[in-house]
Amino acid sequence: DDSYKIDIVIFPKSPEKDFDALYNRLKQVTEDQKYAIYRHLSPIFARNCTPTRSVLEHVLTDPAYKDAGTITFLSDGLPTTSVAGSTDCPQDPYRDVLSFVKGLNKGKRVINTIGVGKDYRSKTSKDPKVVFMKEMAKQNKGFYIGF
Repeated sequence: DDSYKIDIVIFPKSPEKDFDALYNRLKQVTEDQKYAIYRHLSPIFARNCTPTRSVLEHVLTDPAYKDAGTITFLSDGLPTTSVAGSTDCPQDPYRDVLSFVKGLNKGKRVINTIGVGKDYRSKTSKDPKVVFMKEMAKQNKGFYIGF
């Protein structure tokens, strides 16, 4: 409802750009806003890289998001780094990313995680990407769900 403010930050935006925001600020939720968000999300598809560290650093440090009490992080893969202009996506060790995010967040915001894809549907999965998403939610007082 209109007591919430929201922005959508997509990552990666392209091989040249790690992320892009719909508004680059928190905006009041209205009925029209909901449809604008749906239209913004509709064309999204997997783009190979998952620049988790980069996008979360942006959201956790940019003044535009200083009032965001909750972040919902949706992903289908392990963190990677981006190589500008390339589709190469070297792994970004997920335990390092967890430590980085926890250090930046300092318990200030709840981070919920949503894993997308068949690997996330098993409650007992030991897949590293599932472990990563569960651990990020746990370390930041959020919930995890996979679908």
